[in-house]
Amino acid sequence: VAAAAAGAYHSLALKTDGSLWAWGYNVYSQVGDGTTANVLLPVQVLTGVVAVAAGENFSLALKGDGTLWAWGRNMNGQLGDGTLINRPLPVQVLSGVAAMAAGFSHSLAIKTDGSLWAWGYNRYAQVGDGTMPGDRLIPVQVLTGVVAVAGGANHSLVRKADGSLWAWGRNGSGQLGDGTASDSLIPVQGIGFGATILPPDFAVTNIALTPANPGANATLTATVTVTNQGLAAGAPGALQMWADRAAAAPCGGVGDQSAMLPSLAAGASATVTFTGLPAGAVGAKTLRAFVDSACQTLESDDSNNQSTRPYTTVSNVTLTVATAGTGSGTVGGGGTYPANTLVTPTAAAATGSTFTSWSPSGCGSTFALTANTTCTATFTATLGSYVITATASPAAGGAVSCLPTAVASGGTSTCAATANPGYVFAGWRGDCVGPAGTTCILSNITSAKAVVATYVDMALVVPSRGGWRAILGR
Repeated sequence: VAAAAAGAYHSLALKTDGSLWAWGYNVYSQVGDGTTANVLLPVQVLTGVVAVAAGENFSLALKGDGTLWAWGRNMNGQLGDGTLINRPLPVQVLSGVAAMAAGFSHSLAIKTDGSLWAWGYNRYAQVGDGTMPGDRLIPVQVLTGVVAVAGGANHSLVRKADGSLWAWGRNGSGQLGDGTASDSLIPVQGIGFGATILPPDFAVTNIALTPANPGANATLTATVTVTNQGLAAGAPGALQMWADRAAAAPCGGVGDQSAMLPSLAAGASATVTFTGLPAGAVGAKTLRAFVDSACQTLESDDSNNQSTRPYTTVSNVTLTVATAGTGSGTVGGGGTYPANTLVTPTAAAATGSTFTSWSPSGCGSTFALTANTTCTATFTATLGSYVITATASPAAGGAVSCLPTAVASGGTSTCAATANPGYVFAGWRGDCVGPAGTTCILSNITSAKAVVATYVDMALVVPSRGGWRAILGR
């Protein structure tokens, strides 16, 4: 047997294998075997039980999965199932329960979050929800921060996490310990049982590293969370952050960083981000974070105020992204990365070209870069897509046109210049070079072209043998 409980005239025993056994007075089915006949020998009622409690004529059992079960007399709602019907077999009442207790005809349960719940007979305010009388047929929340509970005949006691003791319900004999003999509808603190002053307890609860495996001699970013896991507020002091440093090393090493933390209330957290931490050379490394001031801990419990985050510094490798083919376009994604980084080369065809393929083919999707790699994007010129741009200079000097204005790869376009009155054609610039007449032929075109027809104002030139000559001084 691991535990036992006794009601007014029935008994409960919990075996080490988690089986629950019961016997005795059973008029209200408090044994839980499905009958109302007295049981003279123990009978098994449940399995998987970790705790047990008994009221006057009802029973409670807590299973290992956190569910709370009740059976027996229910005249005042002490089973918590929302009815006043006696239950000959266990019924589930709550989940997420950590502990429970039974009074004469009322029940109490602590959930895993520290909240206290109560239900049942409330003639003397033993439920503690601020009312009396008026029985509670389902659980109602009474307190938070509770770690232990007990039930008297018609009063209730709890201990909070801060060490304080609270009581409520019937107080005709001073059983609440508040210095009076008056019943209390709500929890009151027992005189002489105040909160125990406990120190703060600062813990490094999380370290996130970016990138997870940095390149050799690169820098990394660490985000560190510190939590006050104690029961009192306090100032943690400085948070020290070391990268690639041994545990026994002194503070102040190359690359060490620190940040002063704000005062933290009990249960509160602070998060600090450190950037530019040195990753170190290739190999396995350790990132260290600890709450410290001048390398001296500020708390006696230093078992959790420091934490480590292993990482591996890897070689740097290069991705080169090149182009090939008769067309043109832009590529991206190249650069130097830590080995095993996931990379995605990109390629976008220019106007008049189409993207054809990647070489090697694996470059066409995201892949892990494990060594220096070259990815080549092939672009192919599109038929009729090379554009010929023609411009007159000055614009008032004349007109210029090229036909066709868009040609296929290897094609030809003919450009013609016509001077306006008062101007003379002076020659070509751009992709059609020289003064070789007013007609320019562009042959074997494999890219976009631009030509400029130039003109001269006749007022600024005079005729000369073999052509025109600019007037001196003009």
